[in-house]
Amino acid sequence: MKRARAGIPMSASLAAVIVSLSLSAPARADSDDGASARGRALFETYCVLCHGTAGKGDGRAASLQKVRPSDLTVSPRSDEYKLQIISNGGAAMSRSEGMPPWKTVLTREQMTDVVAYLRVMAEREHPRSAAVGGSSPGVKP
Repeated sequence: MKRARAGIPMSASLAAVIVSLSLSAPARADSDDGASARGRALFETYCVLCHGTAGKGDGRAASLQKVRPSDLTVSPRSDEYKLQIISNGGAAMSRSEGMPPWKTVLTREQMTDVVAYLRVMAEREHPRSAAVGGSSPGVKP
C-alpha cells in the first residue's frame, strides 16, 4: 500500500475504527454530558441528610427514621424504579414512608440527573456491579 498523503486515508480509517468502538463500548459514568455532576449537586442538597454523603443510608437524620434509609450504593433496583421512588416517594412504592415524594420539587430531568449520580456512586463503591440497575429510556447510562 502506498503511503498516505498528509495522512488523510489513515485518518479516515482511524476515525471509522474509533466510531465503531464508541458505538459498541458501554457508556461510562463520567461520559454522561454532566448529568452526574448536576445529580451530585442535587443529591448533596436534597438527599444527604438521610442517605449520607456516600449514599449508604447513614445521614444525620437516618436515625430519626422508623426504617433506615436505603444504601444506594448496593441497590439492585432499575433506574426507572429509582426515578419512580424519587418522584412518588416510598409510600407510593410500598416502601418506607420516610422517603418523601420529590415530584413537586424536582423536575424529571433533575431526578434523572440524581439517578445518573447514584450510578456513579455505585460504580465507585462496587466497580463491577454498578450495571445491575441497568438503564432505562430517558436515563443516560
